[in-house]
Amino acid sequence: MLIDDYAMHSAVASEAGFRWAAPVDASGIAGYSWALDAADDTVPPEEISGADLTAAYTDLAPGRYVFHLRACDGAGNWGPATHLPFTLEGQQPGPPPNG
Repeated sequence: MLIDDYAMHSAVASEAGFRWAAPVDASGIAGYSWALDAADDTVPPEEISGADLTAAYTDLAPGRYVFHLRACDGAGNWGPATHLPFTLEGQQPGPPPNG
């Protein structure tokens, strides 16, 4: 599965959202498992996190993250994980006040 529909509106943020298209499978898709961490090769557990085509995280600290996603088909077979790295830079200091 390929995460091909995502947008980084700003690297200066504390949240991240993801949206993906359902893969084609003869038995249909039962749901998805996802995880967010800093490792490049995490495989989400074989437990459905949800059936929607979106995931969102809030209150993230600045740093490097990797979003991991895999699908489970209608027959209970889990597909391989896909991984999407990204970096949140955190809030930049504003200009000094005029005084």
